[in-house]
Amino acid sequence: MGKILKGGCLCGRSRCEIDGEISFSIQCYCRDCQHLSGGDHAPQFAVKCSGAVKSGPLKTFTIKSDRENAVE
Repeated sequence: MGKILKGGCLCGRSRCEIDGEISFSIQCYCRDCQHLSGGDHAPQFAVKCSGAVKSGPLKTFTIKSDRENAVE
């Protein structure tokens, strides 16, 4: 069992709890991440989905990367 991480949307309606180890973390500097963060990068990390509990209204958006991979 890893450290429990808690977070959510700034509106407070969507929440997430993650119980597990972080697989890796990155600082992404692509234009989409710059737009979303309002800065020059967006910090991100990956965990296994089995350790995530989500609540509230959630939406998923999928786009294609420059290499035609799905980004969700």
